[in-house]
Amino acid sequence: MSLFVALNRLMRAAVIGLACLALWMVWERRERARPWLDLYSVWEGAGHDTPPSLPLTPVVVTKVLEENVVQVRDTNRVVWNVGLAGLGGVLTDGV
Repeated sequence: MSLFVALNRLMRAAVIGLACLALWMVWERRERARPWLDLYSVWEGAGHDTPPSLPLTPVVVTKVLEENVVQVRDTNRVVWNVGLAGLGGVLTDGV
């Protein structure tokens, strides 16, 4: 048996031993992993579907509050502040 074969077997035994040690440590402290398992189960239960789009309502822009936030008024005269996600640095005329 050559030196390289012996080192290869020694390394394999060390890796398997470390994997067994890691599994034992996780098993001994499994209650610490319970919040992560709960979070994973909630994440899986939430689903990955896109929510349906909101109904279209005619509005009038009444004021630009920030570069990506506008104030709109709908047909019932209700005022809404709407943040436009994904926009930044929009140029306005300042009116």
